[in-house]
Amino acid sequence: GERFKPEGVCPHQCWSETSIIHPIVNGMIGWFPDVSLGEIRFKPRVPVIWDSLKIENLKARSSVFSFSFTREKGKLIYENKRVLGKKMEFLF
Repeated sequence: GERFKPEGVCPHQCWSETSIIHPIVNGMIGWFPDVSLGEIRFKPRVPVIWDSLKIENLKARSSVFSFSFTREKGKLIYENKRVLGKKMEFLF
């Protein structure tokens, strides 16, 4: 034809642009919300050399949470906080 018409191609491939964020959220942070069950599976894997980590604005539908991790005198201290929205159960 006289005109180029791509078929089955999305010009804004957002799934490939976010490929760096997805492994961090699912792999290192271990954030797996299931809003239909009202729970969040949470399996953080923080690198051994990190002494602390704080993440804000983790979303599960209309709820917002924050997470912090501190390594202190051989202890691991995790804190999860609901900032906004519906209460959900955290499963470690």
